[in-house]
Amino acid sequence: GLRGNPELKAERSWTLDFKLKNETKKWRFVADSYLRQSTDLIDWTSTSFGRAMPINRARVQIAGLHLKNQLVFNQLLVSAAYRWQGEWAQDSDLDARYKRLSGSPEHRLRMITQWQTKPWKFGLNLEFKSARFLDAANLRRIESSPEVNVLIEHRWAQGWSLKTQLFNATNTE
Repeated sequence: GLRGNPELKAERSWTLDFKLKNETKKWRFVADSYLRQSTDLIDWTSTSFGRAMPINRARVQIAGLHLKNQLVFNQLLVSAAYRWQGEWAQDSDLDARYKRLSGSPEHRLRMITQWQTKPWKFGLNLEFKSARFLDAANLRRIESSPEVNVLIEHRWAQGWSLKTQLFNATNTE
């Protein structure tokens, strides 16, 4: 279960974003980068007995890069995306060791394929993530397994469709 924390302080932060985009009828490329600085960031951490509670992280710096490439071939859409996110969190002004935020992987790679033939659309999404931590102290490391998502959609009239999605079909956690 979740627990509250009456000692939480208000979070303060600023973010700077950049985006580069190029697209044609059959191709699209997007590159995003961001930088965030936070004070007293509210983060969830795992406690004993399988509970989670919010805590303040004194200082957090986050930098990231997201690259996405998308190609369209007749009825087939192929997309690949990569995200790197560096995180440097300190729990107090005296903390000399930087840690990652809990639950956040540093690397993420996603590949998406969708095939559309009216009135059907079929999709397959593969996602790979690097290890992440379950706790704020970065003591409980969790290895990630590949994730598979499946999409089936049927359109039968203008504006009407039925979509079925299966998320994390390979869930081993």
